[in-house]
Amino acid sequence: MRSTALLASFFLWLSLGAVAAQDRPSSDAELRRLAATTENLLETQAAMQRRINALSDRCRALEQKLERSKGDSVSRSELKTMLDRLAQQFDKNRQEDKKLIVNAVAEIRKLAKLPPAPADSKPANSPRRGKKKPARSNPAPTASPTERNSER
Repeated sequence: MRSTALLASFFLWLSLGAVAAQDRPSSDAELRRLAATTENLLETQAAMQRRINALSDRCRALEQKLERSKGDSVSRSELKTMLDRLAQQFDKNRQEDKKLIVNAVAEIRKLAKLPPAPADSKPANSPRRGKKKPARSNPAPTASPTERNSER
């Protein structure tokens, strides 16, 4: 019995070895596939790490920009208050301009109602009627614009 068990064990061992030998090519193919998958995962991890580093740098830059601009920012209520002041100032300036225009129009109306100046009064800048301007004895010839351009 002992020899039969030993013989059965031997045949079992041989059959398992044969099966293992048959599985070996698929194991090699599987090992190559697993190696390729591992390499792909490592490349993907490296790409993700580069992207994480880029995003981290961008986040850091945005935080620095935010820190620099904290003093420059205005709250919504401050902006509303400033806009209200500007609107009031514009209204005030518009009312002042309206008063100036109304006064100017009233002054023009007053001037329009005055009688015209007498005909014998002479303006200060008008030439005397008795004197004529001396005529030019030798008038310079005038050239057309195209002749002037060609002379240059």
